[in-house]
Amino acid sequence: MNESLSIPGCRGERRQRGLAAIEFALCLPVLVALLVLPVFFARAFWHYTMAQKAAQNAARYLAGASAAELGAADAPQAAGKVAREIVQRQIAEMAQDAVVSGIDVACDESSCAGTPEGKLPATVRVSFQVTMSEPGGLAAFGWFDLPINASYTLRHAGN
Repeated sequence: MNESLSIPGCRGERRQRGLAAIEFALCLPVLVALLVLPVFFARAFWHYTMAQKAAQNAARYLAGASAAELGAADAPQAAGKVAREIVQRQIAEMAQDAVVSGIDVACDESSCAGTPEGKLPATVRVSFQVTMSEPGGLAAFGWFDLPINASYTLRHAGN
């Protein structure tokens, strides 16, 4: 039997000493990438879901607005302003540094301010874009300022 492999000072044993550290150093970037990518996509989907929920809640408010709220001369503008505030508040709860742009509140595919007095819209729609930013997280990889579009359309409750 070959006993030279079990001798402590043998040359073959010295070759194996740093091999585990080298293998770990080579595998570490792959393991980090396998952890970082799912976390990034989970955060992106969470931001998308929260943005859709904000659009849904604002559209639900508009869809439940009564004829008195939408029928007066300045009421559609006020209802649209409240819907915009709903979106702003919910996005601010999601992320303090999120940038919301282009909040569009539409009644029957046009501005709610153009709704004739006494007429309820058939549908209401709220759409906007929010920018997901990760300044301290994945910015080193270039994944920051990800635009997320949210839109939600509902039939008005009065129709």
